[in-house]
Amino acid sequence: MSLNPTATLYGAPTPTRGLPLHVSTDDSGKWIAYPSGQLVILRDVTNLAAPALVCARHTVPVTCCRLSSMAAMCASGDRDGNVIVWANKADMIVVYQGKLIGGPVRDIAWSEDQERIVCVGEGKTMAAVIAVNGGNSVGTIMGHQRTIVSCDFKRSRPFRISTGAQDTQVNFYEGPPFKFTHSVAGLNHQGTVNAVRFSPDSSTLATASGSADLWLLDAKTGDKLRSIATGHTGSIYALAWSKDSATIVTASADKTVKLFNAVDGSLLRSFTFGTSPGHMQLGVAWTSIGVVSLGLNGDINVLPSTGGAAEAQVYRGHQRLVGCVAYDAISGRTISASGDGRVLAWTDPNVAGGAALSGGGAHEALGAMSFAPASGELVATAGEDNIVSYNVAMAVVAPVVASGVGAPVAIAALNGTAAAVVAVYKASCAVFAGGKKVWEDKYGNAFDGTCVAAQGHTFVVGGDKAARVYEFNVATGQAEPRAVLQGRHTTTVTAVAISHSGDRVATGDASHVIAVWDAATGTILVNDLVFHRSKVTALAFAPHSSSDLVSGSVDCAVIVWQLSTANGGSERHVIRQGAHANGVTAVAFGASPLEVVSGGGDGSVRRWALAAA
Repeated sequence: MSLNPTATLYGAPTPTRGLPLHVSTDDSGKWIAYPSGQLVILRDVTNLAAPALVCARHTVPVTCCRLSSMAAMCASGDRDGNVIVWANKADMIVVYQGKLIGGPVRDIAWSEDQERIVCVGEGKTMAAVIAVNGGNSVGTIMGHQRTIVSCDFKRSRPFRISTGAQDTQVNFYEGPPFKFTHSVAGLNHQGTVNAVRFSPDSSTLATASGSADLWLLDAKTGDKLRSIATGHTGSIYALAWSKDSATIVTASADKTVKLFNAVDGSLLRSFTFGTSPGHMQLGVAWTSIGVVSLGLNGDINVLPSTGGAAEAQVYRGHQRLVGCVAYDAISGRTISASGDGRVLAWTDPNVAGGAALSGGGAHEALGAMSFAPASGELVATAGEDNIVSYNVAMAVVAPVVASGVGAPVAIAALNGTAAAVVAVYKASCAVFAGGKKVWEDKYGNAFDGTCVAAQGHTFVVGGDKAARVYEFNVATGQAEPRAVLQGRHTTTVTAVAISHSGDRVATGDASHVIAVWDAATGTILVNDLVFHRSKVTALAFAPHSSSDLVSGSVDCAVIVWQLSTANGGSERHVIRQGAHANGVTAVAFGASPLEVVSGGGDGSVRRWALAAA
C-alpha cells in the first residue's frame, strides 16, 4: 500500500501589516511566487490544481521573493538578511546563498540577463548588488538615509537600478558596476516609497508611496513625465505593469485594487474588498489569467483585467500552523483551522470561494482546537480566555461556549458537540458546560497535562509519561477516573486519540513511541508502534473502526496503521515521508479509512488516499 496525495491546500502568503509584500511573476505570467512563513511557494496560475513547488531552505520567516524573467530561478530573502538564489526545479539547487542585508530583506530584483540581483532592506547594510554566479559585488547602493523598501532593474541596456525608501526618496544607479547617479527631486511622495517598478518596455519607471499619486519617470534619466491621481485613500503598497506597458495596477491599504491607463491616467477598473484590516491589499502582479493581488489576511485574489466580470476569485489558505483538520460528514467538506483565526471548510482547495469562517475581533487568534463531529462544529480557545464554536455547515460563528477559561493547552468536545468541553491545563483539567465550569480535577505537579481527546462521554488526558481516562456523567455533571495508562512511555505523552467505539485509546510520546490500550482496563494492546523518528504530534482513529489509526510527527511523516490485538498485538503500516515541510501538526481520516487528511506547521492541508503500491 502507498499513501498518495489527492489535494493540497497550500499555505497562504504571510505579509506584515504596514509593509508591502510583493507577489512575483515571470515574463509569461504563468507562475506566481510568494512567501508563506519560512517557505516560498511557486504556483502555476494557469493550473492551480497542479502541485506547487515549495522551497523550504530558509530557517526563519521569508520576507520577499522574486522570479527571474524566464522563471528559471527564484531569489528569496528572509528576516535575518539572508538571500538564497535557487533553481525553479524539483531539486531546487542552490545557486547562491549568503547574508547580504543587516536586517529583513524587503525587495529583490533581477537583471534581464538573469546574471545579477539587487536586494534591499533594513539594518546597517541596507542594499547589495551581486553577480548570481559567485556572489561577487557588482555595485554599491548609497544615497538613502532610512530603510530601503523597494528596488527594480531596468530591463534593457544601459542598465539602471532604482530604489525607494522610508526617506521618501527615489534614487537611480547606473552600471555595472552600479553607482549612485542622483535622487529624483520634486516628487512630493508622502511617507515611505513602497514600490518602484520599470515598465516591461524599459521606457518608464512608476513609483508609489503613502500619497494618492503615482509618478511616472523616464527610465533612463529619471526625469518626471507625469503623475496619476489614483484616488486611493490609503498608502499604495504595490504596483505592477501590464505586459504591453499600457496599464498600471495598484494595491492599497484602502482595501482596493485599481487599474489605470498609463498614458492618460484614466481609471479603467476598480475592485473593492471587505472592510476589515485583513482586506488591505499589500501585493499585486500581472499574470496570464489576470491581475493577482494579496491581502493582509493571506487571500490570493485573481481579478479580471478586462471584460465585463468585476468579481474577484478568492483562493484562501492558512497563514500559520494548522491546529485541527477533520472531515465533516454533515457538509461533506474538509475542515481545517489555524492559529491565525481562519477556519476553512472546503471540498476542492483549487476552486475559488468556499467558506471562510472568521470570528473577527477577539476571535482573530485561535489557540487549542477540536472538531465536534456530531454537530459539525469546531471549538477553539480565542481571545483572552474564551471558548468559541464555529458551525461549519451553516458557515456561522456561534456564541461563546464558555468564558473565563484561562489558557488551556488543549481542549476537546464531549459527546461530539460544543455543549460540553474538556479543557486541559498543566496542573489540572476541567469540564465547561452551560457557559461555566462544572467539574475539575487538580492533579498538580505530579502530572503535567499536554493533550486531550474525547469520544462520547469518555475523554483521555495525556501528560507526563502516562494518560488518564475519565467518564463524564451528564446527569451529575461530574467526571470519574476510569483508567490510568502507564508503564510504556518514558517521556511526555504528546498526543492521544479515542476510537469511535470508545473501547481503545492510542497514545504517542515525545520520543516517537505509540501505544494502543484498552480504555476500560488500562491494559496495553499494541505497544511497538515506533516507526516515527521524532515526537508524535497527532493521532486519530478511523470512523467506526478501532483498527485503523493515523499518526503525524515532527519528523514530517504521516503513518497509517492497520492494527490487530491478536497474539499480543501486531500492525501493518504505510509511511508517507515529507508530508509537510515543517512537521505534521494535525491528522484525521476522511470519508473512509482509505482517505486521510493532514495539516502541518507549513500552513498547508493535504488529503491522501491509500492505494495498492
